Amino acid sequence: MTTDQTTSSAEPSLKGKKIYIIEDDVFLGGILSQRIAAETPDLKLFKNGEDGLAAIDKEIPDIILLDVLLPGMDGFQVLQAIRNNPKTKDLPVLIVSNTSQLENKERAKTMGAEFLLKALVTPYEIVEQVNKMLAK
Repeated sequence: MTTDQTTSSAEPSLKGKKIYIIEDDVFLGGILSQRIAAETPDLKLFKNGEDGLAAIDKEIPDIILLDVLLPGMDGFQVLQAIRNNPKTKDLPVLIVSNTSQLENKERAKTMGAEFLLKALVTPYEIVEQVNKMLAK
């Protein structure tokens, strides 16, 4: 019985959580969407920052997964807009990017976001990180 309790607390469910993914890579966006949609039906995928911010303005999600390299506004501009809005300034943001420059990771942390390098994580590990962030 203790094992079941440990397993269930270690793997919280995303059920009922509203998750927005702002990712222009169709392949990765599709993989993340499939993996997360298995746990929550309330998932929206946006291919650029402008569309993501417009949606956030209408309905605030529980968490955002954000790419750095986007057409138009880059991920840091999107994150700055989120942080500048009093309604969303504390919204959890997970940056999932291929940009491995240390300065990007530090910038994300400074702006109050978590950072994962796409090449080093699986979709399951991304979901684990989302769960950890939502549990805070």
